[in-house]
Amino acid sequence: MSRFVDRGAITAAYVGIGMAVTVAISFLRNGVFAALVTGLTAGVLLLGVKALFFYADNGYRDPSAGGPIACSSGPDCVYKRYRLVEDGARIAALEAAGVTDSASFTGFYWEQQFTVAALIVAITTVGGLGGALAYGLTRPKSAGSAADDPVTRAA
Repeated sequence: MSRFVDRGAITAAYVGIGMAVTVAISFLRNGVFAALVTGLTAGVLLLGVKALFFYADNGYRDPSAGGPIACSSGPDCVYKRYRLVEDGARIAALEAAGVTDSASFTGFYWEQQFTVAALIVAITTVGGLGGALAYGLTRPKSAGSAADDPVTRAA
């Protein structure tokens, strides 16, 4: 051997680089996938709870707050509840957005809720990517024995 590093070692180094890149990409994909599923689940749960309260509102109010709101159950009650708040700025903002009745309020309300749900999915996914990167860079490295591998131990 006349060189410091022979061709076989160079080829092995490229294989090692390829393996490291493959493992890193796989780990990142799994982290992003898990975060995406978590974000989608949180978004769906948010929308489900919002739908429950939006469509089940029957106008009930504590007697000390003035008693029940006169409304049809669901969107009409939610709209009237929003208008009951003594906040001229809120009413002006709703009217500026084109909200003048319960039908236009329903469209506006769900547009806002879907925007928030999408934001939750996006933030959770980006957070999962950051977590996967941080874990990949800082996770404890084992000596490589099969006994140290949790998957091998479980089997």
